[in-house]
Amino acid sequence: MINSLIGSVIGGLLLIALPVQASPKLRVGVYVSPPYVIENQVLTVNDISSPNKPSPSPKSSAYQPKSTTKFDGISIEIWQRMATSENLEYEYYIVKEVDTGINQVANGTLDLLVGPISITPERLKKVAFTQPYYSSYLALLVPSHAPNLWQLIHPFLQRAALLTVLGLILLLFLVANIIWFVEHKRNPEQFPKNYFKGVREAFWFVSVTTTTVGYGDKVPVTGTGRFITYLWMWISLAITSSITAGLVTTFTLALTQQPAKELSNLQDLQNKKVALLAGSSYFWTSPLTKGHNLCCRRD
Repeated sequence: MINSLIGSVIGGLLLIALPVQASPKLRVGVYVSPPYVIENQVLTVNDISSPNKPSPSPKSSAYQPKSTTKFDGISIEIWQRMATSENLEYEYYIVKEVDTGINQVANGTLDLLVGPISITPERLKKVAFTQPYYSSYLALLVPSHAPNLWQLIHPFLQRAALLTVLGLILLLFLVANIIWFVEHKRNPEQFPKNYFKGVREAFWFVSVTTTTVGYGDKVPVTGTGRFITYLWMWISLAITSSITAGLVTTFTLALTQQPAKELSNLQDLQNKKVALLAGSSYFWTSPLTKGHNLCCRRD
């Protein structure tokens, strides 16, 4: 029988009750949950080769493959290294539920339990836990709904987007004034001498240049005007690229992060119906069950 138990959850993931004195082989329970415990089915075939025995019939059971179970994963590797270091012999038993395995360790049916096992007050009353090697955090699983029209255009109406558009318009207006100033005397047909009419036409010219359309209906004729237009072509190319990248990013975030925006912190869960995984460590320590007016159920 077991004289003493060294109980454990490593990182909330490896529960071990190691006996000081036990049967020749330790009874190791495993709770399958990838990537910590992975169950692999391995097929093997009996050895039927023997010079002194006739070959069995193809229908013989000797030809039937046997299925054996092999366990891998983070928790299994840790346990196997411990067992190798201490020269321990053991055999595995699959446990369907964590609480069942913990009860079996507590009553001596199993010598230890390996798997993704979190720490709760109830479990601490039955067994002890090893030093954790993994810490999990709160995560919310929320339903995904297709965003409506307002949710799609709302990011483009925020302050940053509006200031970008306003800044671009002011820059276009400034360049339009410069183009009109250097062109209206020698090129009044395309850029009239009247300020309002001339700047209006120059604004159109600067705008189509910015979008790299370049209709060709207006062309500067002065050397200074052409030089300014040349510089503006390259500047506008960088501006257009930056704005396009910003619009694509904003639109992508609007589509992919919309469900998470409604529930981004605990305060957003006020008076919401929240389901918590029964028996998990977070169920017992969750601030959702302490000081928050929420509807929580264990089942």
